[in-house]
Amino acid sequence: MNNNDILRRLRFALKLKDSHAASLFSTDPTNAVKVDSTGFRARIAKEEEDDFVATTDLELTAFLDGLIADRRGLRENAVPMPQPERLTKNEILKKLRIAFALRDEGMLKVLGRGGSKISKGELSALFRKPGHKHYRECGNQIIRAFMMGLIDRPTDLPDDDEDEGSRNSPSKPVGKGAGKHINPYKGSKKGSSRGPSHDATKAKAGVRKSKSGDKIDSAGTEKKHRKSKPRKVPASD
Repeated sequence: MNNNDILRRLRFALKLKDSHAASLFSTDPTNAVKVDSTGFRARIAKEEEDDFVATTDLELTAFLDGLIADRRGLRENAVPMPQPERLTKNEILKKLRIAFALRDEGMLKVLGRGGSKISKGELSALFRKPGHKHYRECGNQIIRAFMMGLIDRPTDLPDDDEDEGSRNSPSKPVGKGAGKHINPYKGSKKGSSRGPSHDATKAKAGVRKSKSGDKIDSAGTEKKHRKSKPRKVPASD
């Protein structure tokens, strides 16, 4: 799988228009490459097509960094990062992970939807530094499965999981009390499991008085006031 294949699959998975996709190459000012719509179409062409132009590692890096900036915002006080001599599939997967703000569970879900079932340990190995004893090289199958999983991915995500960096996430609730759980039963009578509205209704329906002043219970039965009779005191002899 070459860089053109990756661009073409990402464009399809994310449903990008050519003009938008071309703009991503220069979205991140720290790593900008100028590519217009015609140039983008040439960079997603297949090798056997006449207008094929091979996408360089520098161009694909600029596109992925632009995708991150487009989805998550520009980094504050960002400085240009030194570019690796060769863009590996591990680096590509890492940039895609950042772009979609995915943690381990989210990554595994996307990969699973794309037909690749791997463990957390295997996933972690893909993001180790080269030379680490647990480092695992990312192959075409993993990249292909990830991009396939993006096609059927729900669009309401923070993105399965939330925020891995210091970028602003517009999907987070903002404002005083945002996201705070309010207990609807708080303040209700102790021991009641039906909430405050039930208690209030119960209190109103408890005891009423008739026009004559007699009490009427919740069943509508009028209770007459009984006058106490004087006690008879036996006459002393």
